[in-house]
Amino acid sequence: MNDYEIFVFGGYNKEKGTLDSIEKYSIKENKWEILKIKIPLPLRRFMVVKVAKNLALILGGLTKYSKES
Repeated sequence: MNDYEIFVFGGYNKEKGTLDSIEKYSIKENKWEILKIKIPLPLRRFMVVKVAKNLALILGGLTKYSKES
C-alpha cells in the first residue's frame, strides 16, 4: 500500500451478489487490477481501516444473506 493506490474491498453487484474481491486502483497509472487474494467471506456495508503499511482491519458488514458479521 502506498499513497498512490486505492483499494476496494468486497461490496455488492446486482448480477454477482455480495462480493469477496479486492481491487486496486493505481492513481499514477490510471489502472484497475483485481487482486488474486480475497477477503475471508463475501461482505458488503462494512468499513476497512489501514492499520499498518500492509495490513487492513475489516469492521462490521453484512454477509451474502444479510446476516451481520
